[in-house]
Amino acid sequence: PQMGVTAVIAFELKRRFGKPIILGGMCGDFPRGYLLRAGARCVDIATVANTPNAIRAAFSALRALPDGRSEPPVDIRLDGSDLHLDDWPVPDFSIFRLDDYRRDPYLTDSARYPGYDGAGPRQLVLGYNFVFNCLYACSFCTVARTEQVSRSPEKVVRDLAAMAERFDTLDFAFMDTQCNLEAPALSKALIDARLGVRWSDSYRCAPSSPGIIEQLARSGCVGLTVGVESASDKVLKRMVKGYSSKDATRVVREI
Repeated sequence: PQMGVTAVIAFELKRRFGKPIILGGMCGDFPRGYLLRAGARCVDIATVANTPNAIRAAFSALRALPDGRSEPPVDIRLDGSDLHLDDWPVPDFSIFRLDDYRRDPYLTDSARYPGYDGAGPRQLVLGYNFVFNCLYACSFCTVARTEQVSRSPEKVVRDLAAMAERFDTLDFAFMDTQCNLEAPALSKALIDARLGVRWSDSYRCAPSSPGIIEQLARSGCVGLTVGVESASDKVLKRMVKGYSSKDATRVVREI
């Protein structure tokens, strides 16, 4: 939904600075195809690369392009090989000025805390993925029915511990399609490791074992994004959601 605005921003960035521009997304072959159909120029590469070797290949192709190029995005060949998920490097946010992203959550919502004096710490939330693809079959989804893979709980704990120490934060926003299948094992690993991190993720309203949500909370989960597209069982069935409105109501209430 942001592609049109992104194309306009890319045009202006190229006009001002002339530097190569790469655009990433998770919509199948949609980003480059959309730009070509729209006749958009100045985005040099539009890619769906989301693994280390593929991302390296995309940026290698970008570095080979000249400054000031104002043509449609080029077609690039991504590296088909890749590392096992547990061999991926720890996400590195050091290229950003992270202090610019630290916020006092009470000042952000100051209307609710009129007596707050601003003495609390500023909060930095870093993004992280540990689940990739999605094996569910929602009829409207572009990544449905794909082989779901995930980092091991031990790898996630190591990564979070390393990022917490390096970037001085305990807050993480997991950017997964859904974490239902992997959440029980991960939450247990986080509880056992006693990291003290706070995290959020997306969660499917499918029926789960009693106590799982409570276990997530004990592991540091402070928020779950749930997709309840409809309260109509007929519509949910046509969407192939795999749960009923009664299931969704129970999960939301438990959360």
